[in-house]
Amino acid sequence: RPLLTGERIPLSSRQAIARSIRTRRPVIAYVDDPNLQPDTRVLLEELEAQSQLILPMITGDRVLGVVDWMDMQPGRKFSQDDIRLAQTLVTQATIAIDNALLFQQLERRAQELAEANRLQSQFLATVSHELRTPMNSIIGFSEALLSNIYGDLNEVQTSRMDRIRDNAYNLLALIDDLLDLSKIDAGRMTLEMGEICLPDIAGAVVQAMEPQAAGKGLTLTLDIPADLPYVRADPQRLQQILSNLVSNAIKFTHEGGITITSKVITQNGHPVIQTTIIDTGIGISEADQAIIFDEFRQADGSSTRAYGGTGLGLAICKRLVEMMGGTIWVESTVGHGSQFSFALPAAIGGNDS
Repeated sequence: RPLLTGERIPLSSRQAIARSIRTRRPVIAYVDDPNLQPDTRVLLEELEAQSQLILPMITGDRVLGVVDWMDMQPGRKFSQDDIRLAQTLVTQATIAIDNALLFQQLERRAQELAEANRLQSQFLATVSHELRTPMNSIIGFSEALLSNIYGDLNEVQTSRMDRIRDNAYNLLALIDDLLDLSKIDAGRMTLEMGEICLPDIAGAVVQAMEPQAAGKGLTLTLDIPADLPYVRADPQRLQQILSNLVSNAIKFTHEGGITITSKVITQNGHPVIQTTIIDTGIGISEADQAIIFDEFRQADGSSTRAYGGTGLGLAICKRLVEMMGGTIWVESTVGHGSQFSFALPAAIGGNDS
């Protein structure tokens, strides 16, 4: 009778198959052999076969199974050519099955990783949302105390409240980064694309960041031509990208300054707006440039300790730029500053309408 797919065959009842698997060698049996094992004779007679050739399917140190040939012709013996041809077919079948098993294993692992990433994103979104409410309360009460609504504060109290408020804002920024990352990973980040005046967005960023730069004795310069074509982008996310890049430049620059430039270039035959943030900071090694846009990664472990941050800002910038159809990259030499550039599609003629 034909075997059913998935049917289990106990090796104790198939001595010839068990011997082939154990010895990893071919086994040949003929029904007219007086020394033939009883279970093999019963099987051959049941299938009306005259001879049997069993070859193990070996890959590495494993035996995947066997291929069992039955010959119905009386008196015919398996020749060396028969065995060599059968061995070739078994080898090819073994490779195919082994590849299929590896593919199934990789597919399962990919599904497990995707599920783990989904759960991680969901967890980050939930935790970040739950943290945001108390942080807003801390910031609100800090601002109220600093405005002397509940009475005057002395110098020490004011200094402590300033520190509480500033750290609360830093933590809130981290929470916002985690929320953005979880939204992007979950595919829930939506963009409001339009034709945007990049100089206006960049000007707002410079105005907001100038106090931070001035506090370190740095210059913050905007060098964008007034006739720059509009760019296709989400204005809020474009401002977020610029803010992150400028903030990073200020953080890693100790003297000199930061300059923001924009120009029209051609990529793959299409006009794009390339914006570059140039700093005179510490620079980034070539090895670190390869990982700097990865999540939770910074140029080196000491950067986290010396400068703070989680390594999410650049990863989010990269994701947002790519979502808007653009590219982002870095050029840098250690000790000679860095240039972070991103290019977004130009809306040629947008500022003429």
